[in-house]
Amino acid sequence: MLWPMLELIGTENITIEWTGSLDRVTAASLVGELKLEVDGADRIPVSLLIFQMKGLHLRGLPFPSFHYGEALWRIGVIHEGVPSWFACACDLDSRWIRWGGARWVHYPVRRAQFHFSQASASTVVEVRGHDCGMTVHATPAEFTPPAEPPRPLFVRTATRCYRIPWREDPAPLRNAAQLEWENQALAVATFGANVRWDSLGLLHRGRIHRCGLSVPIKVPR
Repeated sequence: MLWPMLELIGTENITIEWTGSLDRVTAASLVGELKLEVDGADRIPVSLLIFQMKGLHLRGLPFPSFHYGEALWRIGVIHEGVPSWFACACDLDSRWIRWGGARWVHYPVRRAQFHFSQASASTVVEVRGHDCGMTVHATPAEFTPPAEPPRPLFVRTATRCYRIPWREDPAPLRNAAQLEWENQALAVATFGANVRWDSLGLLHRGRIHRCGLSVPIKVPR
């Protein structure tokens, strides 16, 4: 397999994971031919993954390395019987990572600006892009859920579907977190207005991020 030889490794300084659900019709319009994962009452799981990356580099070659912000928008699908994620948009603030993400990973990339800060006990992430923005507040709770392995991740172009190799080493600091919107215009522009966001999500610090080149797959008709 080619991708382990081209594995990219970096540290997510700050990571927020927020899940919710979306109506089936809107989700189907974004996913295309992949089978949707239905999660009760005909709702489809969705996920927003935001992180501040430090030092992404090719395994075995510490330079060049890249620091950047990313917001990955995901929709729940089923592939070969396994619950998975489909990436419908990827906001990035690094020109080089946008270029590589579009060329080698086939991400639907968008240009964005990120600002990560602390406000009292909360981590605050501001994202500006796609002619609008969003602001998320994450306040850690007092319990730490067990780390779960990442789902398979898929993406598509106009003509092909791809699987993105993705692994994670659990963060040394990981908490459930109370998540709140200050501004969710970018979320509405990406998913539509019908997302029901969960009140709790996850806040990580120091998770190791491992990914590789996307691999084309066959999608059952």
